Amino acid sequence: MEEIPEDQRAEQALHRLTAYNRSLIEASLDPLATISPDGKITDVNSATERVTGFSRQKLVGTDISDYFTQPEKARAGYQLVFREGQVQDYELEIRHRDGRLTPVVYNASVYRDEAGAVVGVFAAARGITERKRAEEAVHRASAYNRSLIEASLDPLVTISPDGKITDVNSATERVTGFSRQELVGTDFSDYFTHPEKARAGYQLVFREGQVQDYELEIRHRDGRLTAVFYNASVYRDESGEVVGVFAAARDITERNRAEEEIRKINEDLERRVTERTAELTVANRELARASQLKSEFLARMSHELRTPLNAIVGFSDLMAEEGEGPLDPMYKRFVKHIRDGARHLLALINDILDLSKIESGHIELRREEFRVAEALAEVLSVVNPLASTKKIEVASAVGPRVSVSADRIRFKQILYNLLSNALKFTPECGRVWIESSTRDGDVCISICDTGVGIPPEEHEAVFDEFHQVGLTTKGLKEGTGLGLAITRRLVENHGGRIWVQSEAGKGSRFSFTLPAGRAAAVPVPEVLITATPHAGAGGALVLVVDDEQPARELLVSYLESAGYRTETAGSRTEAIEKARTLRPEALLLNMLAWSHAGWYILSELKGSPATANIPVIIVSVLDAKETGFALGVAEYLVKPVNREILIRALAKHVPRRVSAHRAAAETGE
Repeated sequence: MEEIPEDQRAEQALHRLTAYNRSLIEASLDPLATISPDGKITDVNSATERVTGFSRQKLVGTDISDYFTQPEKARAGYQLVFREGQVQDYELEIRHRDGRLTPVVYNASVYRDEAGAVVGVFAAARGITERKRAEEAVHRASAYNRSLIEASLDPLVTISPDGKITDVNSATERVTGFSRQELVGTDFSDYFTHPEKARAGYQLVFREGQVQDYELEIRHRDGRLTAVFYNASVYRDESGEVVGVFAAARDITERNRAEEEIRKINEDLERRVTERTAELTVANRELARASQLKSEFLARMSHELRTPLNAIVGFSDLMAEEGEGPLDPMYKRFVKHIRDGARHLLALINDILDLSKIESGHIELRREEFRVAEALAEVLSVVNPLASTKKIEVASAVGPRVSVSADRIRFKQILYNLLSNALKFTPECGRVWIESSTRDGDVCISICDTGVGIPPEEHEAVFDEFHQVGLTTKGLKEGTGLGLAITRRLVENHGGRIWVQSEAGKGSRFSFTLPAGRAAAVPVPEVLITATPHAGAGGALVLVVDDEQPARELLVSYLESAGYRTETAGSRTEAIEKARTLRPEALLLNMLAWSHAGWYILSELKGSPATANIPVIIVSVLDAKETGFALGVAEYLVKPVNREILIRALAKHVPRRVSAHRAAAETGE
């Protein structure tokens, strides 16, 4: 075999080495280049051709820095390689011939000859376009998140799983007094007055995923405190792993201050209420005492005023009837003046006392079911004389089946007030009539007249105390202006209402409602039947008990003129003794309020078998019906008592008996 010369063998070895190096360069998917010490490209691979847009022939021999967007940075990196021997992750940006840019990181190192001298640089570039895109996306997301955080007026903070602050907004900086740089990386619990409570809340977020309205107190670096409510929730990565906590705080300092103010105000109000309650308790006791004194005064005045007036009215009535012989015309006129004045004064006293009792709540209603027509007949018997004097026609359209559930006495008082007003304001030869209707469990009763009427603007005022709407048919303002005020109160105390429909010159229609009753219908007389005056041995015996002699004489006159026999008693002992010995068929009793003797007499009479069945009719200025009926009285009449009403009440319990001569005369035998 022919021996190959030495120089030829060296060339062959160099050729093989060059081919080997080319194969290594071309095998890389990343751009590779070899560079001479003066910065000239000595070789590239096809990846470098693609990223630059130039062929190998164009690139070899050119300056390496010409293909980067920042040539100076490229040359600086090249010099760094020569100084350090290598460089890693040196970031540059290759510019394609068509203008496209490719971000890369270069790893470069020198290579040497046999003597160790640097003969060039080997550089490999890794494209980082996708990484740059991802970093840009992360940067944009971070900027977006920062914008969100900073947009909030409330303190916001992100915290790592180990409790370190990773980000805050400027509101957090203000409330803590520390900058973002100072806060990031520190333990979040360091900025609260109760670190343990803060850490407990943080652990709760990790267990539950979120927490709401967690109350804490942030401490500023200057010592100021800010009360806050925290809402916090975890946030996760793509795999669902918790990577941190997002927490937002709402300053509740003002709310707490307001609550504290409200608490102080409430405490102050409670204190004032307590003090005021104590004051009112004292005032109420004083008012109760004043009310008691007022009641006692009214009761005393009722007795002291109505007792003599009862005698004046009663005896003047008897004198006016001329039962003991005719009176001189002048004296007859004087008697009439006495009677009218006494009645007027009595009406005034009764109205004032009634209004006072109603306003103080001392009025008692003894409800019962009764027929309206029956009560109306009793009232008509009282007002008929006035109607006859003025030639006023009084008619009733109230049916016999109409009944109410009410206090009979107060019901008759309502009717009397309305009827007497109608007669007072109706001119001679006028007309007054009564109507009734039933609806929704109530009875509506209307008293109508053809009188002077009431202008519309006065319809409400007529029910006010002491208000007098106009002149009567006599051209005068009569009365006290209390009648309608009392009537309204009585109606309302029964649960009803009262109103008026009227025009000036066209008469009036007063209507009121009361609860309907269920009383059976029976024939009712149009007027009261008054007993014919007669005194005789055959009349029923009635015992009259009263501490006032004039009152006893008046009652005796009423009874004897109606055919009853009478006996009288002026004290407790005398009353009990005569009741037991005489066994009267009825007993008229004044309650004698101030000595309470009347109640003792009533109690002893009802407690003794010998006298228990004697009907007792109270005739007293003391209005205590509830007590009287509870103790078993048959009737309760408040002075002054109309004679006809007294005789009718007595006749319910004691039939009037007449002598044989009287009976024969009445039967015509």
